[in-house]
Amino acid sequence: MVTAQTTQSSLAEFSRCNDRSWLSVEEQNADHTADKVDTSIAEKVGRAIWNIGVLRRTDYGEIDVDVKDGVVFFSGHVISASNQQRADAAARTIPGVLGVRSYLVPDDKIMRKVAGALGKIEHVYGVKFFTGVQNGVVGLHGEVGSATVRSLAEKYAANIPGVRGVINSVRAPGVDLEAEDQRFLQPSIGEQIYFRDGFCGTVQKFDPSCFTAPREDWTPPYPYCPDDVLFPVESVEDMNY
Repeated sequence: MVTAQTTQSSLAEFSRCNDRSWLSVEEQNADHTADKVDTSIAEKVGRAIWNIGVLRRTDYGEIDVDVKDGVVFFSGHVISASNQQRADAAARTIPGVLGVRSYLVPDDKIMRKVAGALGKIEHVYGVKFFTGVQNGVVGLHGEVGSATVRSLAEKYAANIPGVRGVINSVRAPGVDLEAEDQRFLQPSIGEQIYFRDGFCGTVQKFDPSCFTAPREDWTPPYPYCPDDVLFPVESVEDMNY
């Protein structure tokens, strides 16, 4: 599994991160009365989404809702643009909602972009890939003649804005799929981590003196923002991000 590291800037992604920073600053100086109103709106929006059957069965747990000054901010991944529109419409039915900013990423949109990117490889090397997308995670399947082509497909898929990660199950000579780690792990900063035998520790940001920030045009996988990510100083020159 590879986590997406794309150099293609995504306006929606950076806008989401800018809004997140703004929300964080505003929370520090929050008017508690207004904050309670926003909290109430967020709860009502959540219930409105739950009450839509197709969203309840598919994307309810993947939609993050924030509200500030009556404006609803959506982020996360949904299976389709139709579900994105359903969530948007549901929020606008709630009294007190003054606007909706949606940074939801539809899987079907990612799927089309991945298919277009992989089509170039298929044409050049005479291969065929089978892809699937769930909550922004791309699954690659098929069989190719070399590990190089397999890695190239993984890189092309990971470079699509909005992709959270790639699970590469493409078969190739010399590649042992059973030996590879195919899990998709994406813990949040501050989240506690447990192993089977008990508590392990807490996810933290590393010492900034040993790491460097990514380039300005680098888009991290959701739910991270550029300020959440640091690269090792000693390896940054060798990294193609």
